[in-house]
Amino acid sequence: MRIFQWYKNKTSGSKSDLPSEWNIPESEEDINQVFKVDSGLQFIYKHSYRCAVCTFSKSRVEQNITENSRKAIFHFVDVIQNRAVSDYIAKLSGIRHQSPQLLVIEGGKVLHHASHGDITADLIEDALPAN
Repeated sequence: MRIFQWYKNKTSGSKSDLPSEWNIPESEEDINQVFKVDSGLQFIYKHSYRCAVCTFSKSRVEQNITENSRKAIFHFVDVIQNRAVSDYIAKLSGIRHQSPQLLVIEGGKVLHHASHGDITADLIEDALPAN
């Protein structure tokens, strides 16, 4: 029974449950800032609390956030609560919406993107600068 309680807790998340390193874009203007040419390295992670696969991919992303928050900015988009922002990301990037989904953006361009089981710690580490 504990596994069901763990899953229920994981799937009923809120902003307060997120590590402080996450940036939470809430408008099209916030996303425009991510896609600016001089914005530096950015990760956008799209998540649905209704999705079991999202729960596991989110934990893989969060394993990298704390140690790499100085190398890149990590953005968290709850696709259920903020579908308009998620749709706007798809429009700007030209990449069809999925969740979970991770986009790596630098210089206003999407360098890499992955969804579902392709979101790995290696993908994140490979996208980060060495230092």
